[in-house]
Amino acid sequence: MDEKERFREAISLARKQSEETFFCFFDHDKSIESMISSGKEIFDIYIHSLASPYLKEKKVVLEIGYGGGKLIQEASRHFDKAYGVDIHDEEKTVYEMLEREGISNVLLQKGEGMDIPFESDSVDLVYSFIVFKHLKWSKILESYVSETSRVLKKGGIAVLYFGRIVNENESGVKEGINSLVNYTNLRVTESYAKNMCRDNGLEIIDTSVPDRYNSAVRAKSRQLCVLAIKL
Repeated sequence: MDEKERFREAISLARKQSEETFFCFFDHDKSIESMISSGKEIFDIYIHSLASPYLKEKKVVLEIGYGGGKLIQEASRHFDKAYGVDIHDEEKTVYEMLEREGISNVLLQKGEGMDIPFESDSVDLVYSFIVFKHLKWSKILESYVSETSRVLKKGGIAVLYFGRIVNENESGVKEGINSLVNYTNLRVTESYAKNMCRDNGLEIIDTSVPDRYNSAVRAKSRQLCVLAIKL
């Protein structure tokens, strides 16, 4: 069973257990209510505040790896349309949650990186938060970055979080890590992530390391944020 199938199976099992188990699966939230509340905080601090100064328009936003809708429910409040792509089959459950929250401007699609199912040059902001670290291989990561560039409008913004190798003297990528589902499989150095973005038509604006995901307790899941623009 490959990594995508392992994730699909784990997500499907969580949904079969209960709706709350499904929504809490993706970021270890304690309840649906806490998921929604923390989603607002995370989107505002770690996505919107970084991208907003550079956005020309706020018409369309795309989340890669929308999971249970934690972030996209907040993203939808800032943009005319919010798109989400993920590998799982539980979009109906997420739509029902969004409807309860009074949200109707979200479109969810299934995709696996090689072909994000949205038109080229159509999106103002693409973001992916604590998702790329779950990929198994760097070639899949590069496909997601390439597709990010394709769907972005000229001048569009990307906020992408990568599993991070802290020591830049180490190999540029650690891949194929046999971790548990929902833990880290892929890490890259800052220079590797920046070069991958540049190779796919994204100019680096800034990089940062979010404090929330870099405590001593969670050192193994350290993240690198790359803020970039499509020229």
